Amino acid sequence: MRKAGWALALLALLAGSAWAQQEATAPRQAQTTAPAFARSTPATGPDAGVPPACPAQYEDSIATNGIVGKDLTGVKPPKAKFMPAAQFSDEARKEIKKQHIKNFEAISLLGLIVDSNGNPQDVCLKKSAGYGLDAQAAKTVWQYRFEPAVKDGKPVAVRIAIEVNFRIY
Repeated sequence: MRKAGWALALLALLAGSAWAQQEATAPRQAQTTAPAFARSTPATGPDAGVPPACPAQYEDSIATNGIVGKDLTGVKPPKAKFMPAAQFSDEARKEIKKQHIKNFEAISLLGLIVDSNGNPQDVCLKKSAGYGLDAQAAKTVWQYRFEPAVKDGKPVAVRIAIEVNFRIY
């Protein structure tokens, strides 16, 4: 029982330091041509692995980049239509088995844009779960489908955050 508690504390510490280091070494650059959600390159696409760290704050507005900003007045939020469950990574399974952990819980927090068609775009990592779980979470979130957010009767792009939970009890 004590080993499991220490293992979870160590896991949280390692995940937090890796996230902070990744955020410090990979700053995001401002887009001058196309909106951020309009691109889906291999570095940020569904086959990319661990998503890039999210910036500290966004300057979203319908007028500048086509994404509903902080003012959500009159906006009906997106509704999930298809949300498959995330799978554990091999690295996490091996570590759980190696440390004989019976109860395991980790959360990967991802930021993304739900475009006006209800598809995820520009997935980024807000909080890391570690042990390869973030890549699995991102891979799963790319498969999500939504009813798009609606403002004044028209579908609009909106930025949201999604928690992907990994649990073994």
